[in-house]
Amino acid sequence: MKSVLAGLVPVLAAGLLLDGCDNAATPAAAPSGAPAVPDKAVALCTDPIVREVAFTAPDAKDVLQVVAIGSDCIQASVLTTVRTASGELVWSRAEAALPAMSLGEATADGTPAEKALHETIQQLVGMAEVKTSAEAPDWKEGDPRPTEPSGLFIGTSFQRDEYLAEKTANRRMLCHMIYARSTQCVVYVPGDGSAGWATELYTLHS
Repeated sequence: MKSVLAGLVPVLAAGLLLDGCDNAATPAAAPSGAPAVPDKAVALCTDPIVREVAFTAPDAKDVLQVVAIGSDCIQASVLTTVRTASGELVWSRAEAALPAMSLGEATADGTPAEKALHETIQQLVGMAEVKTSAEAPDWKEGDPRPTEPSGLFIGTSFQRDEYLAEKTANRRMLCHMIYARSTQCVVYVPGDGSAGWATELYTLHS
């Protein structure tokens, strides 16, 4: 079990309560400009995996961070956050580690849960990529949801006209794995004289 003093504390609470191409970089130490370290400790199962992504703008140095929270890795929650270089929270999502990361399968050979979870999170962060919403799967008229040639299931909370409007808007889109076999694609909507926000456009289930 790891224990760190991280800039996660307010975000952890928010993410857990809500529960709710720039991919060449390798997961590494926090980029310069990452949130400052506060004075409160949080019990973590794994060290945070951090990666710089240009999500909010082509030249942005946003920070994608994924960490497993909790002293027991099997019972941990996996929290994903995206912050601007100045520390502004853009996106957060929390999942239970056991089903999300297929820990049952990953530890079946005796691999410690902490090691399996850390390696899985590291791999998922490494696979994250920034695209544009124009690259989102098409939603043909008469179909119940978007489709793509692979035949994988695509889920979205948008209605067809709203989804196609976001696709046409050609927004910056971050796609990252949220489960061992599911990828979430989130679009960034710039604010009109105020802070922007992110929202899930679709999820791809394999």
